[in-house]
Amino acid sequence: MYGNLAMELGQLTRSGAILGADAALPPAAHPRDWAGQPGTRAPHVWVRHRGNSVSSIDLLTEDFVLLTADPRWCAAAAHLQLKTLLVGADVIFPAEQPFRDSFGTGDDGAVIVRPDGIIAWRSAPAAIPEAMLLRTVMEKIALPHG
Repeated sequence: MYGNLAMELGQLTRSGAILGADAALPPAAHPRDWAGQPGTRAPHVWVRHRGNSVSSIDLLTEDFVLLTADPRWCAAAAHLQLKTLLVGADVIFPAEQPFRDSFGTGDDGAVIVRPDGIIAWRSAPAAIPEAMLLRTVMEKIALPHG
């Protein structure tokens, strides 16, 4: 039913520390099919960071990281202990694998990736970047209560 890549790299994690891992989703799929689905590994994309070509995964596995192409999300996260990476400035995605497609965010969305590389949250379409929203999200994903 599931191929090797789906079983090794495409499993869906469900927990109180993941927001948006709908119960109707399959337990595994090919990694490219998830496109930033919360509860899955952050997708691997060769990106440019500080002049070097690096895997997107290498930028997302030391701290909780907010990744976005919209600077308003970075501003909303300014008072949280949350590393931010602004697509187009801090990290450059290739034209053939744009951030919005790889992470399923659209042009103005954001994701938060846990230190283990699992996407913990993805903004809803047309969500308004607000500090209170991010604070609430971080309380749920970093300090789950069940």
